[in-house]
Amino acid sequence: MRLAAWLVVLALTFWACAPVTDTKPDCADDETLCPMSKKTATRVACNCECRFPRLPLSRAKTVEYAGKLIACLPPDLNPSTASPDQKQALDDMPQGEYNQRVFKFCSEDVSEWLSLTIKSQLARFEQVPAGLACQPNDCTCTTEGATITYAPCSTPCEERLCDKSSCQPILRRGGILDFSGCHCNRTSACGFTSPPTSKPPLCRPLVGVVDRSVREDRLYSPLEAEADADESAPEEDFYE
Repeated sequence: MRLAAWLVVLALTFWACAPVTDTKPDCADDETLCPMSKKTATRVACNCECRFPRLPLSRAKTVEYAGKLIACLPPDLNPSTASPDQKQALDDMPQGEYNQRVFKFCSEDVSEWLSLTIKSQLARFEQVPAGLACQPNDCTCTTEGATITYAPCSTPCEERLCDKSSCQPILRRGGILDFSGCHCNRTSACGFTSPPTSKPPLCRPLVGVVDRSVREDRLYSPLEAEADADESAPEEDFYE
């Protein structure tokens, strides 16, 4: 009985000393906090950040990466590719709900695809211990809203699976996420597929082909630069 009492006291002590997590609401919880998007928009810029453990690979010193990913809005949010029923639902959708769904497209769908695509690339290297690439180290993406109508996002894209030939390494030296060499739109790895087969592929326009404004896909904001990086060396991915 006395032992049980001590266990209760200890449990309450640890609970009282546990750090309080920040539960401040954000766009995912409150649509009034979401950035404004236009229902005429067809593409969105997602600001993504990824954090991975230090990997046993040459030059793999950076653990934080950042970059901007340009994606076409999915049919249920895209007036150009929506079905008649989806267009009607889009017209009837309250603006606040639309803003939130655009945000969640980046924070959920895009971040999930990006996380799994990078894991699929890491899993191909023998230097990475079995299972390490599939650990739950995920990317996060946000957006400032979708406001641009972009011609290449006005028609559905052709599905292309992600593999070594269709998607060049995304993680680059200096903490950069580089999407310029990745042209796939569905990834299978670690027992998962993203987007799932029940959803359309994650369409991404070719950067800068028609609209120069989408060159922002190549604007990077590294979170962490390699202090000992050779500035004279050409930029390259940290694995070969």
